[in-house]
Amino acid sequence: MNQLNPRNRNKDLHNAESISIDDDYCFDRIVDILNECLGKNYKGYQRGTYSLDDDSVLWFPKMAIIENGIEKSQSRTKEWINTISEDGKTIRMYSHTEALHRTKGDSRDLKHITFAKFQGEPYRYIGTFVRDYDLSQPSDHIFRRIETEFDLTPWRRK
Repeated sequence: MNQLNPRNRNKDLHNAESISIDDDYCFDRIVDILNECLGKNYKGYQRGTYSLDDDSVLWFPKMAIIENGIEKSQSRTKEWINTISEDGKTIRMYSHTEALHRTKGDSRDLKHITFAKFQGEPYRYIGTFVRDYDLSQPSDHIFRRIETEFDLTPWRRK
């Protein structure tokens, strides 16, 4: 991990045309991702996704923590538990909350450009994922990685 001062660790990002899973870019807050990657000028941002267009969203899952061998949500709502496979190619987002068992979710094949947060670490780009509808259920979503690089150029303000 890049050990630079947080203010300087992404200093080359403004010149980068893309961000890859192999890069050391990391972000303390979602708003930092939006401002540094997309050239926005937001002061704050709270949501778990940000719509780019009709086909793509930025997704900011907080990955589960393990306590006493049990996967627990790291998010404030505690409703969705996010886990990632050892190889980083599959994300599982599931819930035990009864109300969410009835939720169908979005049926579009959206690309989820994913910046994940792991316990004690900043957000990092971990790939672009799409939902695998054959394996997903209303309260148990499976996402497969389809890309390891995100082109920033179309989204930056001119």
